[in-house]
Amino acid sequence: MSTLKVDSLVEKTSGNGVHIPGHVIQVVQSTGTNGSIFTSHGAYVTTPYTGSITPKFATSKILVTISFSVLLRVTGGSASSGLGLSLKRGSTRVTTSPSNTHEIFISTSGMLSASRQSFVYLDSPNTASSTTYALDAWPRYTGQTTEFDSRNSTWSVTLQEIAQ
Repeated sequence: MSTLKVDSLVEKTSGNGVHIPGHVIQVVQSTGTNGSIFTSHGAYVTTPYTGSITPKFATSKILVTISFSVLLRVTGGSASSGLGLSLKRGSTRVTTSPSNTHEIFISTSGMLSASRQSFVYLDSPNTASSTTYALDAWPRYTGQTTEFDSRNSTWSVTLQEIAQ
C-alpha cells in the first residue's frame, strides 16, 4: 500500500474546486433575529429560518443545520400540546413522515415553553442549481393555535456541501 503525503492541494483549473469524497466543499450560513408566526392545526407555516446554497456538483449531499431559540405558546386542543417542524427544499417537503420530523412538546395547553432547538438533516438534492431550504411549523393536535416566537434571539441556517 502507498501513502500520499501533501502539504496543500491546489485545483488544476481555477473555479472547478477540489473534489474529494466526504470533504466539505463549501459552507453557507444565514442568520437573523426576526420571527413571530401564528399557525393552527392542519396548516403549515414557513418560519423565517431559510438559507440558500448553489452546489458545485449535482452529486453532492447538503448537510442542513438549523439552530434557533423559540418561545412557544399553544392554546386550544388537548391537554398535551406540540409543534411539528418539517424541512422544505424549494417547494418540496423533504421531511414529511413522523419518523423524520422534529417535534417540540408542551405538557399543558396554554403554557409557555422557551428552548434552544437544533434541526439537522442530510439531503441529496441532485442539482447544481441554487437551492433554498426553509423550516415549516404546524401544531401537532387538532384545535390548537400556536405562536412560534423567536424575535429576541439569533437563529442560524448552516448549509454544508459534502462531496460524494
